[in-house]
Amino acid sequence: MRKFFLILGCLVLGLCLTAGLFIATFNIDRYRPQIVGKISEAIGAPAELERISMGWSGGLALALKGLTLGTPGPQEGERGLALERVRVHVKLFPLLRKKIEIVSIVLLRPQIHLVRESSGSVQLQGIHPPQASSSKEQSAASSGAPSAVPNVSIGIIQIENGEIIFSDPASASSGATIRDLDLTLKNFSFGEPLDFHAKAALLGPAQNVEFRGRAILASASGPYSVEDFEIIADLGLLEKAGMGGRWEGSLLGAVDRLEINETGIRDVKARLETKGAKAVLSSLKAPLENLNLKAEIDQTEVRLESLSADLAGGKILAKGVSKNYLSSAPQTQVAIGMDRLNLQELIPEKGEGQPALHGIFSAGFEGEAQGMAWPAISRTLTGSGAISLAD
Repeated sequence: MRKFFLILGCLVLGLCLTAGLFIATFNIDRYRPQIVGKISEAIGAPAELERISMGWSGGLALALKGLTLGTPGPQEGERGLALERVRVHVKLFPLLRKKIEIVSIVLLRPQIHLVRESSGSVQLQGIHPPQASSSKEQSAASSGAPSAVPNVSIGIIQIENGEIIFSDPASASSGATIRDLDLTLKNFSFGEPLDFHAKAALLGPAQNVEFRGRAILASASGPYSVEDFEIIADLGLLEKAGMGGRWEGSLLGAVDRLEINETGIRDVKARLETKGAKAVLSSLKAPLENLNLKAEIDQTEVRLESLSADLAGGKILAKGVSKNYLSSAPQTQVAIGMDRLNLQELIPEKGEGQPALHGIFSAGFEGEAQGMAWPAISRTLTGSGAISLAD
């Protein structure tokens, strides 16, 4: 019996060595034209690939260099997807059980260009996959039968120094770009928890946003759920977004849970917070210091638990709630207080010889309004307040 198992072990080892030797010496690049042709046919757009190689490293190892997909855009070299290098490591023996187990996927310097179409959908630039035409696929789609979830698992997916461009030809704005994206996804499998962590640069050259959390993808088409999500964003983004002034500090956000399905976002529970932030605004002589904010968001309400800041020797306080904030006419209640602001330190001087306000200013207001834009708010605003000015 021992001899039988010894012979069987040698046969298995021999098969593994033979498979490894075949993979290591097989020149897959000779089939690159056919592979590129199939990719182009599948996406309905041109595809280019500089080189593809295959090797053995405890499993099947594939490497792609210079992959670009999509019809060139208006800018030179602009494609829907461009990848400098791709490395994929796949376990071999699970393939015999019709299961795909990918150890890792690494994407080096990917560039993704998303474009909003006239229909409102978002597509990769210059990529328009042909519609399914088989009667079987059409029958499945019309019947609403759920598609089988692919038996695929991926240990880790990494994006290094990526870039995502979003543009809307119908908009006057130049769009948005996410640069220097470093993203790690762990334990990807449909229906199972997926951990993610990312850093990126928004509206600037240096990374200024970091987020992490856990997601569950029931299938490629959804629904999706997110939990234990945390984000830290540099408040300097407000300046770059056109709000003016100079902002210092960080915005901390947390999402306990949310779900995204075909009807939109639901089951939301989130928090926002800043501590000790600072804002220098051109309209104010004194800066806003020790700016602290706490807010909570759920499916129906945005609650400003507290907002406080030191300004011109005094203090600003605010709190409020907006109900049905996702509707076109949310109902908002606010309470604002300004305590002992020194007007001489608050209001910029207009010039020598010009009149100037002096004194200690205090004010308070409590009210409510309905609507999203100022015209609607001004028509429905009601409340009461008090103002005082002392020497």
